[in-house]
Amino acid sequence: MHANYTKDYKSIPRSNQGFTLIEIMIALALGLLIIGAAFAYFLSTLATSKAILAQSQLQQEIRATADLMQRDLRRAGYRPNDSSVNVGTIYLGKTNPSLASDNCVIYSYINERNALRVSGFLLHNNKMYMYTNSTTATTACPASANTDTNWSAITLGNRNKITLFNPSYDGSGSRPLLRLSIKGELSNDAAASFELAQQITLQNAPVQASAI
Repeated sequence: MHANYTKDYKSIPRSNQGFTLIEIMIALALGLLIIGAAFAYFLSTLATSKAILAQSQLQQEIRATADLMQRDLRRAGYRPNDSSVNVGTIYLGKTNPSLASDNCVIYSYINERNALRVSGFLLHNNKMYMYTNSTTATTACPASANTDTNWSAITLGNRNKITLFNPSYDGSGSRPLLRLSIKGELSNDAAASFELAQQITLQNAPVQASAI
């Protein structure tokens, strides 16, 4: 009986005999290798996508902050002809005397409601702040804007850090210029950074003075 069974099994075509244990193990090993490679590729793609998104968000935040500053700074020194309010000075200074360059600018103008608007920007603890007590004149760049109610943060500072803000005044031309440099980096990756430089023509020609 056994001999006949063996003989009958051998007579079955190879295509109908199924897979041997060794063949199944090889197929499983190859399948695991393919799945592992695909999963590693997925993780790599996901990490790359997250990095690109984070870099894009950093650039967007810096550009939005720079646009806000540019729109407001263009009005520095403006006043109607019938106004006697002195808004003709723009103040540049430091929040800390030990800093190598200025990181604060303060100015004022008369707004569309014919009211005094005092404004300014500074860098403190990797965040940008804007002066929001618009009716109280100041020439001071506080060392701790985060505890000064006159200043409000305009960048979030949770994922991105602003590492540089440098305003510089150039009065050599027919109209003075204010040059701004702003730089930031990802909070968890200092190598991922973005820097933006812009030049603003001060049409109302405010003169420069040093902030306190």
